[in-house]
Amino acid sequence: MAAEGNAVNDKVRLYAKVGAALIAAKDAGDDPFLAQPYGSSAKSTKA
Repeated sequence: MAAEGNAVNDKVRLYAKVGAALIAAKDAGDDPFLAQPYGSSAKSTKA
């Protein structure tokens, strides 16, 4: 049971980091898809 709670907490922390990176990139006028804390595996949809 504790392991499941730790896994959930880890995911919440990851999503918080991703969200913060996306907001910071948007506020700075940068491409949010390039600001991902886990790498730039996603491509931007901007042409």
